[in-house]
Amino acid sequence: MADLQVSVEALEGLEKRMTVTIPAALIEAEIDTRLLSVGRKAKLKGFRPGKVPPKVIRQHYGAGVRQEVLNEMVQSSYTAALDQEKLRPAAMPTLEQSAPESGADFSF
Repeated sequence: MADLQVSVEALEGLEKRMTVTIPAALIEAEIDTRLLSVGRKAKLKGFRPGKVPPKVIRQHYGAGVRQEVLNEMVQSSYTAALDQEKLRPAAMPTLEQSAPESGADFSF
């Protein structure tokens, strides 16, 4: 993930705070790809399988797909950010996320 914006600030002792920002364009592209995949298999009442309009797919599955994509991106970008900053954590991190808004960059 080359488009990550990572900032690291030193706190007391060995503790550090790392802020990772994932661009909205990257998130939206992945969501669109997943929704296309879901649309090919979706079976909704009133539509033939695979013929559901994208707008209806987004209404029914958009929130779930967005959450799934964000969870996967947090995991993958965390490890990428650690490698990029050459950090080796001594303990599990405490994650604080910004509210995931549509069309906005996502930070944790």
